[in-house]
Amino acid sequence: MLLENKLIYENYYLNGQKELWDKFEPLILVNNRKIKMLLEKNKHLIHVSDDKNYSNLYYIQQLLLHIKEFEGSRCDEEKRRFLLFPKEVDSMFGVEPVDDYFIPMTESLEKLIYILKKKGQFCEIVLGEDKPYISVLENGKKEIIYLTDAPRLRQLYFEHKCFIKTKVRLNSLNFALKYVKQACGLPFKFANDTSLREVIIKNKHVIFVYEYCLSKADVYELSPAEAVVVNLHGWNGRGCISSDAYKMADQFNTELLTMEDFYGYIRKLRDN
Repeated sequence: MLLENKLIYENYYLNGQKELWDKFEPLILVNNRKIKMLLEKNKHLIHVSDDKNYSNLYYIQQLLLHIKEFEGSRCDEEKRRFLLFPKEVDSMFGVEPVDDYFIPMTESLEKLIYILKKKGQFCEIVLGEDKPYISVLENGKKEIIYLTDAPRLRQLYFEHKCFIKTKVRLNSLNFALKYVKQACGLPFKFANDTSLREVIIKNKHVIFVYEYCLSKADVYELSPAEAVVVNLHGWNGRGCISSDAYKMADQFNTELLTMEDFYGYIRKLRDN
């Protein structure tokens, strides 16, 4: 119904086809009443946040007000409408994506992928791109979900109970992998099926973390034997890795890199 309304609006109203718009506008009203009934009965299934800018339920409430105004102003000669259809609604139901922002929790995305794999719905994930995405099977058809399509991902995380406290920021991880793939032309693959934070680059096991200051305890917890650990958190420069962490890493034959070091490391890998 959302898609049908969208097609009628774009093909007739936006193209100035008044006669066809007048003919099909009643169908939008019928669809709107059905949509309103479904949403009012199922509000508990919609993601909600205290911050309206990050709340799918807020956009649903905006849609319900839009529906009310749309029907109430239909007989007005000028049909002046102030509450526009919220594009985020089309996003959350997979009608049309929005280019919004990265939801930061890499771990939430990992959990969603794990659940979709168990359901046989996961196809692939593509990182290291300007528009990274996951592709899934929806009603037997392959669908691409961009990782900046925040309302859609919020709804998926909510439905599958995937919200997890952020440890590694997804936008930082994608930026690092984009440098590997696009700037240096190196392919990478994920080291295992459960983590997006571990990749193989030219036979090197690279683990990405996000710590204000990577500590000895952090390295011990990772136990990264013969790996390269990259701290994506670079706000405090070289202070993002402690001296004790470097000493602990030596015991694991592991290399610790800041982001600045990582750039040079990848260039060296490329040139060798």
